[in-house]
Amino acid sequence: MFEQGTTRVPLEKVSALALSLGVDQTALVRLWLATYEPEGLAVIGKAFGMMVTAAERTWLDALRREFGEDMPALDGRSYAVIGVRSA
Repeated sequence: MFEQGTTRVPLEKVSALALSLGVDQTALVRLWLATYEPEGLAVIGKAFGMMVTAAERTWLDALRREFGEDMPALDGRSYAVIGVRSA
């Protein structure tokens, strides 16, 4: 059923599924919520902020180590330094 896409994975099983598939738990939960409960995802985002994947956490940790409490806001120069287009 799950394999054929005819039944959705219950939310309480998504983290375990992510672990067994070797994918990021946060990313799979976020995808599940966006697919099946977009309003719930919006409520969670408002209440708790953005859900961050393990890979994104490593970026944040590195930035916090580098800048501490004095982390600058991203500006055009910052985007150029990391090689991405501004949002």
